[in-house]
Amino acid sequence: MALVAVLWIVAALSIFAMGLAGATRAEIRSAQGARAFAEAAAYGDAAIELAVRELHFAEKTIDRSFATAYEIDGRRIGVRISPGGGYVDLNGASQALLHDLFAFGAGLESDQAETLAQRVVDWRDADDEPLPLGAEDADYEAAGVAFRTRGGPFETPEDLLQVLGVSFDTYDKIRDLLTTWTGAGGIDPLAAPPAMFKILAPGDLRAAETYLALREAGEPAIDTTAFNQEHILLSSGSIFRLEASYPADQGRVLARVRWVDAATPGIAGLPWRTLRIEPVRSIPMKGGNGGGNGA
Repeated sequence: MALVAVLWIVAALSIFAMGLAGATRAEIRSAQGARAFAEAAAYGDAAIELAVRELHFAEKTIDRSFATAYEIDGRRIGVRISPGGGYVDLNGASQALLHDLFAFGAGLESDQAETLAQRVVDWRDADDEPLPLGAEDADYEAAGVAFRTRGGPFETPEDLLQVLGVSFDTYDKIRDLLTTWTGAGGIDPLAAPPAMFKILAPGDLRAAETYLALREAGEPAIDTTAFNQEHILLSSGSIFRLEASYPADQGRVLARVRWVDAATPGIAGLPWRTLRIEPVRSIPMKGGNGGGNGA
């Protein structure tokens, strides 16, 4: 009996030791992950500052999305620079563009996309009269939600989650296509991320791929007749989205995104102003663009 008791104690201690080892490995992985995210934020911010400096002092207008890279402490940090005109502005977008954003960007049925498009318009307009499929404060109250319409502009893309019927899943599918700082009513294909071409050229993957290849090659004039002309608005300005990519494991990169106004003075005497800094995110690596997901 004593031998059996000893064996049971040894077995219990072995199980305890294995559990402790597993917990320790998990803690180590967690600490390593936190360190990687902190490094991605620091190196990403440094690379973005270098890129913004070049934007501010550029002698020619930056009118298209492009990728560059910087060597910092022996690390190559890719940065994708995109003019803000390539994104859907929640304050300036037409109802038709909002419909296509939800239909082709988020993959919703056309009637659901139209409902959300009209609710976005109602959320931002100043009147209390809902559009036929829209919603004003009375509809929000009847639905039992805490939010109400603003009757004014969206301040951040996340404000879209306050619109009646917009789920986090829907928002997550289009979050990288949104802005609230340009006021543009359309999309500039020269500046648009690849995912935006599902909206500009729904169902025409070849046209989108051809256009993107020519844009990356620096072609000065590119045919856009295959795109929805109603949504195209060629524009240039001082608002930019910059995405820095920090290499990670398992075919992924850690992305740091910042929106800046390269022509408006900011804090601490900087000649540019930061509009938004997004938390570091882990995203799949896509080769060839030098700047993360190319958004």
